[in-house]
Order: sequence, then structure tokens, then C-alpha cells
Amino acid sequence: MKRCVHAASLAGIMATSLVHAGDNLLAAPTEVCGNDMKVLVLSADGTEANLPAITTTLDYLGTPYTVYIARQTRGGLTAGFLASGCHANYQAVIVTTGAVDNVWSGVLSVTELQALHTFESQYKVRQVVWYTFPNDFGLTFTGTTVNTIGQKALPVTLTPAGAAVFPYINLGPQKAMVGTTTVTVGNPARPLVIEQATVYIARPDAAAATTPLSTATRTAFRRSCSAMVSSTGRRMGCSSANAGST
Repeated sequence: MKRCVHAASLAGIMATSLVHAGDNLLAAPTEVCGNDMKVLVLSADGTEANLPAITTTLDYLGTPYTVYIARQTRGGLTAGFLASGCHANYQAVIVTTGAVDNVWSGVLSVTELQALHTFESQYKVRQVVWYTFPNDFGLTFTGTTVNTIGQKALPVTLTPAGAAVFPYINLGPQKAMVGTTTVTVGNPARPLVIEQATVYIARPDAAAATTPLSTATRTAFRRSCSAMVSSTGRRMGCSSANAGST
């Protein structure tokens, strides 16, 4: 009888411990880190001509996205909107125009811009500015443009820094092992070009901490098509080419 009593008491203690452990797990769930596979599209007022081009492209690719219209949600671009703890709510940011991500325009407040920039740096989220004049984001306009609409395309080359950021672009044929056999896979490398656009030739601003990721040479000028702002760790691609949205 004593053995039965002891056994029942031990079982009760174990059951109670398991219930308490379960309560603790329910009360404090493990936080899931990482990035949601969703794109944040930042618009000033929702009327930009290129906004339909952005959303149509994302729809065609089947990419989930959220359109945030700044002037309809003043002060809403907060750290809590962008992330929670170690979890980022977005994997990338697309900005319609350079005016959105600039303090001089007043589209976003200083606090919102700081939240955006901190988010991109902390979670290593890349930003693409769909269209901007090259005097923004560490670039300086040279006063020269190149028209590729119906004309010859403008070749673009990755800089060493760009090749390090995008090591998977234009690799060309590569050797791979299939079982014990070495085979060559991949298509021949194709030149990167800008076409059907008017391109504003620009140089990196010497006063800004900007590292060009790609350049194009035409009439001795170098245009920076993508720039990495190394002082904060933000990686940004900016399009300084004027192309129609269809």
C-alpha cells in the first residue's frame, strides 16, 4: 500500500510540474527571428506615375507587398510598424521617388526617416529608389544625360564592391560536381545594360560616404547606378533614369 501511495504522489508531482512548464511556454512563446518575405512600397501620396509600374511588377512576380502612403498616415512609419524584436516585417523597401526618403521634402518626418534608416541598417534590408534625381543619396549630377530610348543601350559594369554585394550576377558558365563527374552549367555571361530610358550621368559625391556598386562609362563620365552608404551600412539602389511606366 505504501508503495502505491508513494507512486501516486510522485505521479502527481510530475503532472503538476508538466502543467506549470506548459503554462510557462504558453505565457512566454519563443520569438521567431528573421524577415517576412514581403516588400514595403513607400509612396508620398499614392499618385506617383511610377507607383502602378512598381505594383504591377510585384503582382506579376507574385511578390507580397504593402503600399504605405506617407501623407495618408502621418507619423505611422515607426519602428514597431517595421519590425518586432529580432523579426523584420519586410525583406526589402521600394521607394517611388527620392523625395520620399529625404528630410527636405517633408513627406516623412525626421523621426520616421530615422526609424526607416535604422530598420534597414539593423536588419540588412535593401532599399531601391525607383526614380530620383542624382543629386540625392550621395550622387552629384554632371549635367550630362544619355538617351537610350530607341537608341543604343548603355552598358553597365559592377564595381569590385558591387561584385561583392551581388556575387550571383553574370557568373557565366560554372563547374559543378554531379556525382563523381564535373560538368559545366549556366549560360554565358551577358552584359548589363540600361535601355529605353534617359539616363542622368552622375558621380559619387566626394563629401558623402558613398561606394558605387555599378558604373557606366560614356564620354569620360561615370554614372553611379547603385550606391552603398557605408557610414550607416545601408545598401541602396537608385534609378537615375527617366523611363515611362506602362
